Amino acid sequence: MKTFQFSPDRVAYLEAAGWRAYYDRDWPKLLRLLVTLCQEQFHIPFPFSLLAAYYVTRAAAAWAPVDHDEEKVKVYYTKFYQLARRYSNLTFDPDRVAELELQYNDVHRRLSGQPDKTEFVETMTALHRALFGVAEDIARDSARLRVSANNTVDRITSKQSTDVEGDWAALEVDLRGCYGLIAAHLGSGTEAAWNSGVPFAANDYHFVTRWRVRGTVEEASAVLSRADDLPRWWPAVYLNVEVLVPGDEAGVGREVALYTKGWLPYTLRWQFRTTESRYPHGFALEANGDFVGRGEWTLEQDGPYVNLTYDWRIRAENPLLRNLSALLKPIFAANHYWAMAKGEESLRLELQRRRAASEEERKLVPPPPGPTPTAEQLLPLVAPLVTVPVAYVLARRLRRVANRRGTPGLRPG
Repeated sequence: MKTFQFSPDRVAYLEAAGWRAYYDRDWPKLLRLLVTLCQEQFHIPFPFSLLAAYYVTRAAAAWAPVDHDEEKVKVYYTKFYQLARRYSNLTFDPDRVAELELQYNDVHRRLSGQPDKTEFVETMTALHRALFGVAEDIARDSARLRVSANNTVDRITSKQSTDVEGDWAALEVDLRGCYGLIAAHLGSGTEAAWNSGVPFAANDYHFVTRWRVRGTVEEASAVLSRADDLPRWWPAVYLNVEVLVPGDEAGVGREVALYTKGWLPYTLRWQFRTTESRYPHGFALEANGDFVGRGEWTLEQDGPYVNLTYDWRIRAENPLLRNLSALLKPIFAANHYWAMAKGEESLRLELQRRRAASEEERKLVPPPPGPTPTAEQLLPLVAPLVTVPVAYVLARRLRRVANRRGTPGLRPG
């Protein structure tokens, strides 16, 4: 059975941003944040995450009137938690948690502006215990932080805050602490989640790529360890590479900036730092930028061949990948598979070149596969296909307007 996992920092950010969007009346942003929160906290996949966000929104709307129908509110909360239980691997009772959500709403409204929040803390403690199954002390400590975050929201929305931006930041800190306690108790903090290898957000990816090429681990490692040489022998993916920090003799501490792409026309900018070297049997790296995560190469000799394994666990933070992964994850994953297939082909050719006995023999080795066009390169080709028809339609429309209205200068002829 899978362990329930979520990123406390990410959930805190999404919840804080969602509260802010709600009070700013930024409804499109609020919807997007709610959908993403459903995906990342409870692993509800799209399009069910959209349905879950709908249930939460309807519950909030049903609760808003003072003379609201509690049963109606509870129905929507129950439907939401039924989806959350189905995909999260948690074992809570949706009806019980829905009741506690109702109590939370009631207590929050009644105690808003009141100094004594004891009842509020007790309600949140019960909710966290029922939902996450954590111990009493963990639930109470997390509840106190959550109530503190609620108090900050009340201070901001009642116009009593003297530092609105500072209070929004403090609110997110409280939420990080709240969810951090829960995640740590569940054994699912951010680091533990990465170690598990089980993706927990729509834009999380885990790839294990295996190559097999003729050669030795020393030969293959010599190629892979030269980051600045990547654009030459693997040009289908690496458009530009710059070594920022060389690192020590083994390459540990090396920092590299990369400009890369796959088969699809978008490009990515990211960096990596080498964290471990087991030369010639592999190395590990940490990535940041458009990719955040880590990768590890492992090389093993198998007779005249080298078996290479690349374990790549990342969160895609590029806006395109982050926002569309819920819908297009298989396509983005296929883009990665294409890039790695070109890498295996390119490495095989590079090793052949290096083993060539003469310059003439080296010239017989085919060049590595090159990159597909980028969006910038495609634009001059695609633009006429779009602009010409549009210009034609606009011209016809303008002529009609001119003929009807007699607009000077717009008449044909």
